Amino acid sequence: MLYNGLRNGCSIMVFYVSLACSLLVSDIAAAQVGDFKQSTHITLVNFLTGRFDVENAVEFTKIGYPYAIRPMYLRSDTFAAFKSMRAAALKDGVNLVIVSGFRSYNDQVRIWERNYKRVSLSETDVSDRVKRILYYSSPPGVSRHHWGCEVDLNSVSPYYFNTTEGKKVAKWLMTHAKRFDFYLTYNEGRLKGFKSEPWQYSYYPTASKIMSFFRLYISAVNVDGFKGSHAVDVAKILDEYIIAINPEILKRMQLEGKIVY
Repeated sequence: MLYNGLRNGCSIMVFYVSLACSLLVSDIAAAQVGDFKQSTHITLVNFLTGRFDVENAVEFTKIGYPYAIRPMYLRSDTFAAFKSMRAAALKDGVNLVIVSGFRSYNDQVRIWERNYKRVSLSETDVSDRVKRILYYSSPPGVSRHHWGCEVDLNSVSPYYFNTTEGKKVAKWLMTHAKRFDFYLTYNEGRLKGFKSEPWQYSYYPTASKIMSFFRLYISAVNVDGFKGSHAVDVAKILDEYIIAINPEILKRMQLEGKIVY
């Protein structure tokens, strides 16, 4: 009887310790949310997945020429840092322009389905189509572009970065971008994840905060409403693609005591 009581007591204690830890993690996450998610009418999951009205999100700014090729939105902190970086680049004869910033869930659906149609010409199996698309594109709901702190610069064509101008842009960014807290997101040499993208840069101060607890909420992320969605394993996509990024970013996160999966 005494043994059973102790065992039951220990079980209850373990339960409450686990619950307390879970609540603590949630509280930490909530505190971090306050650092970058100011629009209280937007739920966290909707924010992470791009399912919100960006025009009414107070932490976002509408940008355009000469900073971007068309009107689009970007987080205000990211845009301020980009303007400083762009000004420095112009002094060195390099013109940086954003070709893609924030993307909503529906924006990503359009990109995904355009690629789905293209790969359908050569792939008949849905799973194979999804794998092909994942060379360069994220499924709607898990794209880092939903966060508003990722920028595609100058071109999303690998060909451009093999031209004289493109090589100059890429070299300048590789040399100077980190001074402004921008890191190449998908560099060469990674063993898994998206193919290298010399155009995509992440604004570290904000992106790292979002990354540090994104996995806590991944189970609540529902991806649907696009072709092939039933073949998308969100948890696997997160581990093998979304956080399979430039190791320099992960190393800095480790040094700062942030969660790295």
